[in-house]
Amino acid sequence: MYIAFALGFLTKGPVAVALPALVLLAFLLLTRQFTWKKLGKLRLFQGILLFLVIASPWYILVSIKTDMAWTEGFFLKHNLTRYTDTMEGHGGIYFLTVIYLLLGMLPFSPLLIQSMIYAFKNRSNHIYYFLLLYIGVFTLFFSLSDTQLPNYIMPVFPASAVLIAAFIAHAGKREYHRYKVGMALWMGLVISLLLPIGLYFGVQYDVNLQGMSYLAYYLIPLPLGFIFAITRFYRARFRNAFIWLGSSFLLVNILLHAFMLPVVSQKSIAEEFVSSLNEHYELISYKRMNPSFVFYYRKEIPMYHNLQDLEKKLNTMEKGYIISRKNYRKALLSSFPELTVYKERKDLFEGHTTLILKKD
Repeated sequence: MYIAFALGFLTKGPVAVALPALVLLAFLLLTRQFTWKKLGKLRLFQGILLFLVIASPWYILVSIKTDMAWTEGFFLKHNLTRYTDTMEGHGGIYFLTVIYLLLGMLPFSPLLIQSMIYAFKNRSNHIYYFLLLYIGVFTLFFSLSDTQLPNYIMPVFPASAVLIAAFIAHAGKREYHRYKVGMALWMGLVISLLLPIGLYFGVQYDVNLQGMSYLAYYLIPLPLGFIFAITRFYRARFRNAFIWLGSSFLLVNILLHAFMLPVVSQKSIAEEFVSSLNEHYELISYKRMNPSFVFYYRKEIPMYHNLQDLEKKLNTMEKGYIISRKNYRKALLSSFPELTVYKERKDLFEGHTTLILKKD
């Protein structure tokens, strides 16, 4: 456990330790196992020592190497500020994380709520109780974050899958629960029909994806999978039903990554711009920038937060581009007449518009 904590801390920082530890603490308290005897079995002193031996050397070395700049940015900006403020435009309503969870668990998400109810009624089974707390604590924590991203909820997927599997195994033995599973399959069929329909018409509202309604056809295996699953389910072929369901979603994932995402990513202004960038031109940014530019550029893009610092940089820059947002266009062009608009386009799947200015 402590080795996993240390590796998680190296990978994701404090949240990889704090959330699992909070789940464990809540579990021990609610099951009345928070005793000195139980804490002694956890070997906290030896565990903390092992954690420090594994995790601390890298943080110490990177802090020395960057004169604490990386450490401050990682812990304060990318952990604390990312939670208490919206970063890079990735905001959203509270509990958007729940929607991400349900989408991520497709095609089995219609069974998730029933599985959690089943687990709560059988919480005397400590494995079910622990998994419920795990799902609840992680989901609530990330739901309250000001920055909302789909990948935040990914650690909840394994626990959700175990509960759903336990519920399906139990439902096959009782008529009442089989009825619930059947209703969930019908609900899933409705959702799976709405997804390609929504995508077909929805892409027309994004200027980057207009004319790409054909992408909806890649989602057709989903409703087909539900239809086959429902027919098998009512013939009491439960195992076969869920094999069809899982296979259909696996096929959609293959189509998504092999065909849909590569085509859609080509519409990204960041990929398009960086791929055609002249290597003799410098690249800087002002105040706000889509992080995908750094991903495609493969190098750091210096950011300037006020016009005075930007002016100093422009005085030393012969040729280059400034990446910013549309709402800073007037201030930039009025302050620096030598700049011209090179590109201006709404970011892919984002609400803001990227502005790229050029200096020759």
